[in-house]
Amino acid sequence: MMTLPRRRPVLLFFGVACYLQQAWAATLPTSEPTAKTSIDWGEMGYSGTIPTQFGHLTALTEMNIGSNQITGSVPTQLGQMTAMKTANNANSGFLATNDFGGSKIPTEIGMMTLFTSMGYGLYASKFGGTVPSQLGSLSMINKDFRLNNNEHTGTIPTQLGQLTGCTIPTQLGQLTGCT
Repeated sequence: MMTLPRRRPVLLFFGVACYLQQAWAATLPTSEPTAKTSIDWGEMGYSGTIPTQFGHLTALTEMNIGSNQITGSVPTQLGQMTAMKTANNANSGFLATNDFGGSKIPTEIGMMTLFTSMGYGLYASKFGGTVPSQLGSLSMINKDFRLNNNEHTGTIPTQLGQLTGCTIPTQLGQLTGCT
């Protein structure tokens, strides 16, 4: 459940109005959307965890929940969002600049094989542990793929070498294997 500040309506989503500036809690429905293809909730002051129900939003092609105060682990169910193509905002999109407290990037993110633009999508979110080799399956990415400013350890998976259409920064914290 995410805590949403309230002030003015910013989105009507399956009958749930989302507002800014006054705290209230909203739970996303578990039914699959038929028309919604884009969510841009970046930089809106959201806090709490990502609901597992986000995985039911399989029609989404763009999503930005970056630059909020989201915590906890990223649900593995996000891997079901296989229509995802872009992080929606090159500078703060997808999951960037939140506080996942050292939790790992779910391997299931690698199932989003239609991603063409991740940009800063996993940047500066306090992800920890090893970088999943499954991210090498995101072979359609044709721009920057930022994993830096996290708390990753271990070696860079050789599978990331399959991402030939993008630039991966070499400042990846404690990771080794940068060339």
